[in-house]
Amino acid sequence: MTYQEFRELFYQILYPLYSANEIRAQFHWYIKEVFDIEPHLFYLNPNHVLPFEPKNQNDLERLSTGEPIQYILGFSDFYGLRLAVNSSVLIPRPETEELVDNLLKEYSGFLSQNSQILDIGTGSGAIALALAKNLPNAHVTAVDFSEKAIDVAKMNAEQLAVSVNFIKWNILEEALPTSWNNHFNLIVSNPPYIPEKEIMELHPNVRNFEPGSALFVPDAQPLLFYEKIASIGQKILITGGLLALEIHSPFSKDINTLFQNYDYQDIKIKNDIQGKPRMFFCKKKIAK
Repeated sequence: MTYQEFRELFYQILYPLYSANEIRAQFHWYIKEVFDIEPHLFYLNPNHVLPFEPKNQNDLERLSTGEPIQYILGFSDFYGLRLAVNSSVLIPRPETEELVDNLLKEYSGFLSQNSQILDIGTGSGAIALALAKNLPNAHVTAVDFSEKAIDVAKMNAEQLAVSVNFIKWNILEEALPTSWNNHFNLIVSNPPYIPEKEIMELHPNVRNFEPGSALFVPDAQPLLFYEKIASIGQKILITGGLLALEIHSPFSKDINTLFQNYDYQDIKIKNDIQGKPRMFFCKKKIAK
């Protein structure tokens, strides 16, 4: 099969699922990672014969079902890190990179060298590992209720040679470790926040393949995780400690009110690159 024939087949399989620009990006990514072909070389020699194998045919069949290319390739890039991903963990999003970037750029002075950081709902470990990589003297703990997610995160930490303490812990059901009282300088989280009624609005590659437990909340409790985080933050953050959260833009005002009611201060909501309120920052109130 030539480059050109493979490209035509790739587009034919993915066209009903994605836009032309999205297909082009996935095609370039696939040939680079699987065949080690830079995109410009494809255009210079479209009739070159590819070493097409049964595995490549299987990859195309998986892509045709809407399975994300990140799961097929087995990795996703996040804030300069290459992370292993599979169907047990959410694929890291650019919006989450923005949260990390804002945190590191705007609050780096607040985060001292020995800061204690807690990442809630770590999944692949993306946030925790990016922070640990860029704050090498901080002490990062990351929790998730999923044993399989913790396994993926630990594997990523080992491959990246980054030190993070990963713990299986269910924020909704399990008691707080007493050693965490007034312990953390920062709590960061990208919790589940999409109401179940919005499931059908999502692309099939999200709703059919990514773990629903990392995405969805009951319609009757859209702020379920934010309220829990607000509550435990009062117990485990140091005075003046920072919360940094990714939020669902339709609920930005409700989340603002929620944290005001829990007596947090210095609340800031920042828009993502698409102009949607997506990043939420606040601090545990300093007693007067």
